[in-house]
Amino acid sequence: MVYRDNIVGVDNMKDKKRQIILVSLLMMSLLLVTLGVSVSLFSYVRKGSTENSVKLGSITFKYTENSNIGNGIMITEALPVTDEVGKIQSGEGKIFDFKVESNLSRSDLEYEIVAQPTENNTIPLDAVKFYLTNVTDGTEEELLSTIGENGKVKTLDEYSDTTIKNATGKTIYQETILRNTKGYLKNFRARMWLREDLDWTDEKYMGKSGAIRINVYANSDHSMASTDTTSPDDIRIERVTANKKYLFTSVTNEEYQYELTVPNEVANLDISVIPSSTEATVEITSLSKNRSYGLMVGDNFFNAKVISANKEKSQNYILKVTREKSSNTGLSSLTVDSYSLTPAYSDNVNNYQVTVPYEIETVTVNATKQEETETIKGLGNKNLAIGTNEVELEIKAEDGTIRKIVITIERQKSDNAGIENVEVNGYTLSLVDGIYQVVVPYNVTKVTLANVTTTGATVTGIGEKELKVGNNDYSVEVTSASGKVKTKYVIRVVREKDTDNTLKSLSLTSCSLDKVFTSDTLEYSCTVENNITETTISATANSSVASITGLGKKTLVVGDNRLEIIVTAQNGVTKTYQVVVHRKSNDANLNSLSVTGYNISPVFNSSTTSYTVSIPYTVTEVEVVATANSQLANATLTNTNNLTVGENLVKVTVTAEDGTIKVYQIIVTRRQDTNNNLNNLSLTSCTLSPTFSSSTTSYTCTVENSVTSTTVTASTESSVASIEGTGTKNLSVGTNTIKVNVTAQNGSLKAYTVVVTRKPNSDATLKSLGVTNKTITPTFDKDTLLYTLTVPYSVDNITITGVATQSVSSVTGLGSKVLVVGENSFDIQVTAEDKTTTKTYNITVTRQKDTDTSLKSIGVVGYDIVKVDNNNYTLTVENNVTNVEVTATAASSVAIVTGTGKKTLNVGENVIKVIVTSQSGSVSTYNVKVTRKASSDATLKSLTVSSGTLSPTFSASTTSYTVSVPYSVTSLTVGATVNNSEASVTGTGSKNLSVGDNKINVVVTAGDKTTKTYIVTVTRQKDTVNTLKSLSLTDCTLSPTFSSSTTSYTCAVANSVTLTTVAAATTSSVATLTGTGNKTLNVGDNTLNIVVTSQSGSTKTYSVKVHRKSNDANLSSLSVTGYTISPAFSNNTTAYTLTVPNAISSITVNASKSNTYASISGTGSKTLNVGSNTIKVTVTAEDGNTKAYTITVKRKGVDTITLSAKNTTYTGSTIAANTASATSKTSITYTYYSTTNCSGTALSSAPTNVGNYSVKVVSSGNGDYEAGSKCVTHTITKGTPTISLTVKTAEATGSAITANAATAKNPNGSSVTLTYSYTYYSNNTCTTALSSTPSTAGTYYVKATSTATTNLNSASSSCVTHTINKNTNNNLSSLSISGYSISPSFAVGTTSYTATTEASSVTVNAKTATSLATVTGTGSKTLSWGSNALNVIVTAQSGDVKTYKITVTNQRPTAPSLTVESDNLVSIAPTIKVSSAGTAISGVKHYEYYKSTSSTAPTDSTTATGTTTTGEVTISDEGTTYIWYRTVSNNGFKSAWSSFQVTNLDTTTPTIVLNSTMPSIITKGDSYNIIETYTTNNLSGSTVNCISNLDINKNITNTNQLTTTGNHNITCTVKTGAGKTTTVTKNIEITYKAYTITNLFTDGSFETINRGNNSILSSEYKISGNTSLKVQTNEKYYAIDIGEFSTPINHVFYISGYTRVDKLTDGYVLQELHVPDHSTWNIGSWYYWESNSQWGRQSIYGISTSNFSVMRLGVWENTDTILYYDDFMIIDLTTTFGSGNEPNKEWCDKHINYFDGTATIYM
Repeated sequence: MVYRDNIVGVDNMKDKKRQIILVSLLMMSLLLVTLGVSVSLFSYVRKGSTENSVKLGSITFKYTENSNIGNGIMITEALPVTDEVGKIQSGEGKIFDFKVESNLSRSDLEYEIVAQPTENNTIPLDAVKFYLTNVTDGTEEELLSTIGENGKVKTLDEYSDTTIKNATGKTIYQETILRNTKGYLKNFRARMWLREDLDWTDEKYMGKSGAIRINVYANSDHSMASTDTTSPDDIRIERVTANKKYLFTSVTNEEYQYELTVPNEVANLDISVIPSSTEATVEITSLSKNRSYGLMVGDNFFNAKVISANKEKSQNYILKVTREKSSNTGLSSLTVDSYSLTPAYSDNVNNYQVTVPYEIETVTVNATKQEETETIKGLGNKNLAIGTNEVELEIKAEDGTIRKIVITIERQKSDNAGIENVEVNGYTLSLVDGIYQVVVPYNVTKVTLANVTTTGATVTGIGEKELKVGNNDYSVEVTSASGKVKTKYVIRVVREKDTDNTLKSLSLTSCSLDKVFTSDTLEYSCTVENNITETTISATANSSVASITGLGKKTLVVGDNRLEIIVTAQNGVTKTYQVVVHRKSNDANLNSLSVTGYNISPVFNSSTTSYTVSIPYTVTEVEVVATANSQLANATLTNTNNLTVGENLVKVTVTAEDGTIKVYQIIVTRRQDTNNNLNNLSLTSCTLSPTFSSSTTSYTCTVENSVTSTTVTASTESSVASIEGTGTKNLSVGTNTIKVNVTAQNGSLKAYTVVVTRKPNSDATLKSLGVTNKTITPTFDKDTLLYTLTVPYSVDNITITGVATQSVSSVTGLGSKVLVVGENSFDIQVTAEDKTTTKTYNITVTRQKDTDTSLKSIGVVGYDIVKVDNNNYTLTVENNVTNVEVTATAASSVAIVTGTGKKTLNVGENVIKVIVTSQSGSVSTYNVKVTRKASSDATLKSLTVSSGTLSPTFSASTTSYTVSVPYSVTSLTVGATVNNSEASVTGTGSKNLSVGDNKINVVVTAGDKTTKTYIVTVTRQKDTVNTLKSLSLTDCTLSPTFSSSTTSYTCAVANSVTLTTVAAATTSSVATLTGTGNKTLNVGDNTLNIVVTSQSGSTKTYSVKVHRKSNDANLSSLSVTGYTISPAFSNNTTAYTLTVPNAISSITVNASKSNTYASISGTGSKTLNVGSNTIKVTVTAEDGNTKAYTITVKRKGVDTITLSAKNTTYTGSTIAANTASATSKTSITYTYYSTTNCSGTALSSAPTNVGNYSVKVVSSGNGDYEAGSKCVTHTITKGTPTISLTVKTAEATGSAITANAATAKNPNGSSVTLTYSYTYYSNNTCTTALSSTPSTAGTYYVKATSTATTNLNSASSSCVTHTINKNTNNNLSSLSISGYSISPSFAVGTTSYTATTEASSVTVNAKTATSLATVTGTGSKTLSWGSNALNVIVTAQSGDVKTYKITVTNQRPTAPSLTVESDNLVSIAPTIKVSSAGTAISGVKHYEYYKSTSSTAPTDSTTATGTTTTGEVTISDEGTTYIWYRTVSNNGFKSAWSSFQVTNLDTTTPTIVLNSTMPSIITKGDSYNIIETYTTNNLSGSTVNCISNLDINKNITNTNQLTTTGNHNITCTVKTGAGKTTTVTKNIEITYKAYTITNLFTDGSFETINRGNNSILSSEYKISGNTSLKVQTNEKYYAIDIGEFSTPINHVFYISGYTRVDKLTDGYVLQELHVPDHSTWNIGSWYYWESNSQWGRQSIYGISTSNFSVMRLGVWENTDTILYYDDFMIIDLTTTFGSGNEPNKEWCDKHINYFDGTATIYM
């Protein structure tokens, strides 16, 4: 519907302006048909004079008027024409273009184009055809609504009447624009013509006229609404639709107000709610979605909320949508495994057949539902019987509809006559070498052959059979289920030998078994007393043919005795019974005895029962660890806690397994206290560093200079230790060493050292300060630090004098000083004795500036100037002199001269001003007036025309030119520029042209009025247009669409079209045309040329290639690659045959067409099935005519072989392949190969050995099949042999005892020779392996393992016993002490000896009489001083023990006493001396000494630092060193260490490195540390300081302390506490600081910003850049503001700029910085009183009085002014340099040159 507020009814449209499209049709009498435009919309807009737009809300109707014919399409001289001609008519007055546009609409928008006859229409509607197309990118698309059922364009009466309410007319076109569509646009083109069969003589059509209007209705339901408007609070619904095709029904219901039922296939809805008010809005909600909704089956509810246009009311409407249930019972797929259904699955078929081979016992029926709501019964796995099986499926739709499908599955019978399984008495047989075999026990004498499993076949030859020992062979025949195949098989039953290897009874004398004997129990145990040394084993076997070993008398050792009884069955298989007999132990010895953390003496020996041990004073209890020699013995301890100082007795009692008791004892001696640590240490007025710790012995602290003494307080950790060194100690300036010694109860000494540093004096004041011959202000006072002095410009140096208050203080900054103009700051620094306290005095000397502004010389280079007076000079030059160079030199070297240099000259007077500014700022101006003569140059620099080209090329000396232009050029523009800027030109500008010659004069007048005329003759040519305006052919549509610039076209016609008419019109009315009219068409391409000749004679040819289609559908050839079809090819024969062998699975069909434009399908590669295959080749002619050719191809079958691969193990016999079968049921041959792919030389028979073979089976084939073959793999892998090994018993010899030799058999029982390895074990299950063959006594176990061969795997025997008995020899064959004699000499029967020595250890040597015995107590033995008992114990392999004892007496040397030269800090190495010599029995050889930085005493094991024979040692170690001595005897034995002496030495040369990142040139105030690093020995008293030659009294640590600019020589010195020094130097230049300054004047060089008001950017004169600001004015009072700036109050500003005054007769030029309202100037201004024709720089320096300022340039009281400005700067000095640090104007004039933006400057 159209929006009501935008609709005007038909009646209301009478008052609207309408555009009418006129169509004039000429027949015998003139008929006038008018097609008008009328739109039932609210608004109409006309744009310009030709574009018209009618708009309604979201839709717009636009069309363009045709300017040359009024308002429509004009058809003149019209006759009835065919549709083909009418559709392509074009050009002015023959088509009407319009468009429909839409912006974004919130609902779907339907519109309709309606042709409506007006009330004045009298022409019948059946006379006129109306044709409408859609135009896209120049291409027209026919709208089907304008074509009738007969394929012809409809006449107006054939269109349907419109359904729009209150409207009449014919509906031409309808379309819906979906909501939210952006940028909808459709271009339409309308054509009208008289139908071709119109009888114009009929009175019905004669003399008729009328009018037709086009109406465009925007409508969403084609029910035109009334013109009434709706209320702004209307919340009604007009209708509800869905998916643009379903209409909701309004209902009266409490639950919902609208309802709709949709089919099940509608799963989503697009709901449109149309409110009654077009301004109302609608919100639809459901499941948090909007607009498009997914539907559930059943009822779905939605809420539509209508909100009124004024937002004041809203109403909720409930919408109910019912989605019907589905009745679909279709399936997406139906399968039975991979088998084919017959027929193929279809939703219309319910019965299917499937055939499967016999081998398939089950199949799986699967199906995929088309809809999830369907249910399917009957799917899944199905067991198949042989023959017919039916499977029924039931599919139930959602609505309950049921469909049943029946699948008939035919399972075929088997032709297999093979045996799948055979059982004998319950045993399953295995197939070996083609024979089914089974092995039965010896006691089986009869068997029954039964359970022969086959695939439905019958079996003969089975039943009960008698057995003999060994092989028993039986023949069985199998007949297949089909009866076609019979196969004989051999079944072999092997009866085994007897296997019983169990005992019936077992017993041992003097030993009762731990459990009742049974045949199945293999392990037993029993216990006997220590006095039982042997037992006898008795046993009987269950089998009379079994044998027993291991019976009889057995010797028993103490502990476990493992006895084995082995039973061997008749078949050789053994079983081992084991009895462990335990003989009790009488061992009450200890195996080990120790005290945790301490060594007992003597070294433990089980035969020694008394020991001693020493423990520290702090230990009150010990842990004694005792281990019995026998695990069955028990050890108990007494008295290991609460030990007293002195001796404490600890007892260990050992009770043997049989009750024997033995007691061991240890005397534990608790020693005296050795603690010599301090508990605390402190000094008054002095804080220790580091914080006190008892383990730290060295400390430092610092006191003020006023502290002269300190009191030392300390206490000990141990109450029995003593202290020396506490009390009051006097302190000197510098370092003071204080020692505190602590002596422990046992006499050990520890020294604590504190180095106290007393600070020096800190007075850093001056006694006097002054400047030679000058008086400083104020008068000197030592507490006043700042002074000033002012001197005239002539004074350039002074001398500063001063004296420190303290003579020990140092002073820097005195002496001669050079002065610069302005302020000079000098620091005088005093450094106190403490080198850290400093005080800085400052004298600021101000040197006044120079005031001289006179010139030493002034001139113009190359010319002599005339002096008028002291400040004015004159000069006249020729016109060709455009610039001169002015030079000037000031009398003062510090004065600044500006205005010199090269100066550009204007014609006439040029005043050049030279300004001299003194250092103090006073100014003098010197004027040089240069007069430049006028120019006589009247030539042009350039001459141009807007069209054509000058001939000849322009030259200033050439005055005549010609130009040729085309006919289309009616005017041109002449341009000219003068060679000299003083000249002027006339005769340029736009010139109208006549056809032919046109003469144009350009006159140039020079500065001196000389003239020169340039003549340009322009020739306008004739018309040359030779293009077409239109081109068309009947029955043929041009491609591409006609364009006058396109000359080549194509089109195609049907085969029936033999003639076409060419119509064309020229663009130019004077051009001529050939090539139009009727043209005959041949089949194929026809080229038609249309030639256009212009008025000037040039031609253009348009070419149209018309293609007439062919109807030829014949082949010229048909063949199959490699084969001959039958019969031979003929294009009239369409059926052929061909037969190919089975190996051919595809063929290639070839064909060629008789006509080029025909097409062929069905050729190429074709896959062949076995049997008949029909191949169809189709030829389609160019006009669509078709013809089919067929080839029937028969492909033969191939015999199929069934054979499975074989994979078995080696047996020692040959192994045949599995049985094969063929589809053809013919005979089969077997051939074996040594390869896996049946290649190479065939084997003579089935293989025996391991390998990867293959077997090839070949059938003979028959008439239905070609012979077939199959190759499968035939694999024999390794077999496993049987390994046998017998028990071995032997005595220990010291060498390895190997097992008996093993034997082996093949899997088929035949003997085989193999190599073996033997593994020995410690347990009877052979799981814990030994690393080697056993040689020591004991019971072991062994397995034999064969080495794998080509055919056999590695295999192992059973686990058998391997017994070795022990040796009992416990004698020594030798005993000695290395380097010493024992007494008496060694004898085997003697066990006690003595020896004397002086040593810390000895080496005991002993050798046993047999290698099976063990010895302990040999090797290196540590000796204590005095008597030492050494025991050597020999233990036989059987456990019997013998002890040999050596008593060694040892005596130790004594230590010396020491003294030292000095224990204070020294730089020369001190000497340690012996004050009391040490002693030794063999004499003193020398002394060893030990050095350490710690006072911790060395132990006996500590390695000495060196030796001395004189007793003197010089100590050169840096820092504090502790030294101990010990005596070394001539025999090399050493005493304990002596008490220590202490030395303190510092010989280190210190190092110092200056900061590597510190640059050589540093800005004043920048911070860099002077020193990067320095090193001393870190002892007390080291110092470091740096001074500068310019500040010699100041200790400098950072460059920010250097306040004097200039070159500083920095000297840094580091000094150790012992006085050694190192000095380094570095030169540093302290320079002025860099500042970033900002020019607040944007575009101060006037490059881009034009300020207006008679000012321009000019390149005539400039200081920098490309342009300057030029002001040329006749105003007497002229002003221009050229910039606005922020100028904070009280900020100092510097303003600078250049001015050039070229014309100034009266008054003056000024530049000022004003406050914003111009009421007063701010900061300052400058003036010019006369022209100088040269640049001059001016500057202003002052304090701002306003926060905002305006720069104003002006002229006062002068009526003819020309001046230039350039390089203006405004700089906020306060912001840049800081308040109080601003430089003065002179400094700024000298150092700040023009810049734009920001720049860096130094001060």
